[in-house]
Amino acid sequence: MKKYFIIGAIVLVVGFSINYKFGGFDKVEPQLIEVDNYTIYGRSFEGSYKSDALNSLVDEMRMKQQQIDSNANVVIVNYIDEAKETLGIVSNFVGITAESDIKFKDLQKKIIKANKVVQVKVKIKPLVMPSPEKIKALAYELAEEKGLELQGLSIEQYLGDGTLVIDFPIKGEASYIEKLAEAYGFSNFNYATTCHYTFNVKKGKTGVARSWVWQPNTGAVTLISNGDTTSFNHSNFTEDQKKLDHTFINDKYWLLFPFQLMWDTGFTYSIKQNVESPISKELLTKLIIIYNNKDGYTPGDAYDFYIDEQLEIKEWSFRKGGKVEPSLSTTWEDYQIVEGVKIATNHLSADGGFQLWFTGIKID
Repeated sequence: MKKYFIIGAIVLVVGFSINYKFGGFDKVEPQLIEVDNYTIYGRSFEGSYKSDALNSLVDEMRMKQQQIDSNANVVIVNYIDEAKETLGIVSNFVGITAESDIKFKDLQKKIIKANKVVQVKVKIKPLVMPSPEKIKALAYELAEEKGLELQGLSIEQYLGDGTLVIDFPIKGEASYIEKLAEAYGFSNFNYATTCHYTFNVKKGKTGVARSWVWQPNTGAVTLISNGDTTSFNHSNFTEDQKKLDHTFINDKYWLLFPFQLMWDTGFTYSIKQNVESPISKELLTKLIIIYNNKDGYTPGDAYDFYIDEQLEIKEWSFRKGGKVEPSLSTTWEDYQIVEGVKIATNHLSADGGFQLWFTGIKID
């Protein structure tokens, strides 16, 4: 039997697996409601919905939820993938959500953008609880009736009174940043378990090469440089590892900056049309990003992207501290598609004195 979302795992944890034989008898009434995005702190999981590792992860989030406040809830995001589900495999993000930021260094922060959802509320109880298939079918029926398209995921929140709330986010009109990230394969990267790449940079006669192995789901990072190997966790590093994490973030931003605009929240942006680019002098769309003090190590930095009509970045400028004049402008060129992810592998300054490029890119 297909398990469309992780409710199956939680039901098993609390001893209600008998429900699947009956499909439930409670009446379910999906509703269309407005929401204001989701900010979730947790970790990714992919594997069997019956896995002990999944149950342990859910239990861990319950314990963390109890350490915060009564407004925090355990949340499970389930990415619907029928091909994997036929094999009994689920792809989830398990975490907690609260009204204010959660200060757990070992948790990753995920933002799911949604303005409307189809919401279903059920009581967790044996025999009468409806099956995941029934809930999903009713949610999709309502969306189709309203002429709406769902995002292909569900968000489950476990409330303290024994209520399970399942939200199915609706696709809205994508923002320019969302469209840009998707043009670079953002959805494809959601399934990445390991990312390998070597960051190379040359300025004048000085050159540096750093090889990275990064596991986005766990935060584990390994650096190989000058024959030395160093490992740490990007989600939970020590004060002594802060400089190392800073280096990792710098190199990752160069590799996947369109995705960082989906992962980060501490910035504002604006768009200007038909602006002359700094190197080619071509008229392009200018996307201006200005960071505040919420994300990154250098608040106030600004980035100007120069983008063509096909949503391909052609050039960019970095303005340290938000200064008017660029600190550095380079091209974005020599694109490669790696497992559905589009990456500019070469960046050159106008005079050729600065070059940054990537080799050994592999995404599993």
